[in-house]
Amino acid sequence: MSLSALLCASTLGSIVWYPYTVGDILRLDIVQNRFLNNAGYCLNISHPPNDYQPINDILCLESLSVRRQTYSYRFISGLLNGKIDAPRLLEKLNIHVPSNTR
Repeated sequence: MSLSALLCASTLGSIVWYPYTVGDILRLDIVQNRFLNNAGYCLNISHPPNDYQPINDILCLESLSVRRQTYSYRFISGLLNGKIDAPRLLEKLNIHVPSNTR
């Protein structure tokens, strides 16, 4: 998947690809950190070495892991609330509802 597709997906909030292995997550974090380092240099934002939070704060960016979690929650919520029309996907969800509720 290209970087432009990932950026587009992360901006639009669509789940195109969800990295679940540590290696994939680390590779994406490296790409984001390189971008933040370059942005900090170009915009003259001082930050401690390997600490990109000041740049995130100034540019109002969330980390990729936070965005992945947010979009995952939105996707599941939309699927369960009927905002996303995907009956075949919905029927694959195994939802446990306790029979004894008070």
